[in-house]
Amino acid sequence: MSVGIVMLVHTALGRAEQVARHWHAAGCPVVIHIDASVPGKTHDAFVSALADLPDITFCRRHRCEWGTWGIVAATQDASQQMLSEFPEVTHVYLASGSCLPLRPVQELIDYLKARPRTDFIESATTADVPWTVGGWTTSGLRCGFRSVGESIAIFLTSMSSCSARSGSSAGYPTASFRIWEVNGGA
Repeated sequence: MSVGIVMLVHTALGRAEQVARHWHAAGCPVVIHIDASVPGKTHDAFVSALADLPDITFCRRHRCEWGTWGIVAATQDASQQMLSEFPEVTHVYLASGSCLPLRPVQELIDYLKARPRTDFIESATTADVPWTVGGWTTSGLRCGFRSVGESIAIFLTSMSSCSARSGSSAGYPTASFRIWEVNGGA
């Protein structure tokens, strides 16, 4: 019985290295996905920094913008690699590069070992997490986060405006693009 750790990392790679070493020191194999938006030199330095640990591997990279399927693809690829390369793994634990367990890793291993045929999957209803409906809350707006949909809308609106100003009839729609709503309005 073993717990395998899948880590998704995109920033603060120095901290992510420490976290990976923590999991490894507890006897857990680790598969790391590094976001494709991380520059090559930074990626290579991170991989080199962990090269001394045999049970840490890296999976195929995907671009992982918040709210896109890239995060799902990264999780699936890393989990598949975990199960293929480490057949002794019975539970896969998904963590970010900054998730450090609050309790000893051995307690987690013992807990899961006592429940060998149990899956632990976090789930919540939209009533529990209102951001799942519409994708935004007022806190997201206060922090200035921009969704992929909003970025596309801004791009298409800009293209439409440029087309109209230049007198071009390049086929860009002239309608306003409204891909997302904030709390049912605005």
